[in-house]
Amino acid sequence: MGAVNRHLEETKDKVGTDKEEQSNLQQFQDLIRRLRDDVNKVANKKNQILSKKEELSLIAPRANGKDLRTTERELNAKTEEKDSLMNAISALNKESSDLNTSVSLASDQANKAEKIVRDKQEKYAQEQQAMTRKQELNDTITKSKETEGKVRNS
Repeated sequence: MGAVNRHLEETKDKVGTDKEEQSNLQQFQDLIRRLRDDVNKVANKKNQILSKKEELSLIAPRANGKDLRTTERELNAKTEEKDSLMNAISALNKESSDLNTSVSLASDQANKAEKIVRDKQEKYAQEQQAMTRKQELNDTITKSKETEGKVRNS
């Protein structure tokens, strides 16, 4: 009976591990959502930069009191900002890819752990059936021996 209790404790430990993995997966999922929102913000900023760049190319150099050099400086600043944002997008895409890989690995681990738990539950149920059947057979043997003893004594 001690082996059965030990087996139950081991099964409970495995279930606890599965809950931790599920919590980790939820955290990964939340992080991925935040990254997606950040990437959308960066893409919107990029579109704004491109729109302003187009506006600058259409406006005459003297428009709004700006000369050609001022417009070129602004354009260079916007280009540097765009490059910076593109680098940030690239870094976020790499991080998102890494997170997707981690989520995939965690999902695979969770599936394996779940299969192990199911297999152990099935094995435990089979062991319980075998123990019950063994007890029934022992009872039958005991009764048969008692009957045999009575028949011999009679």
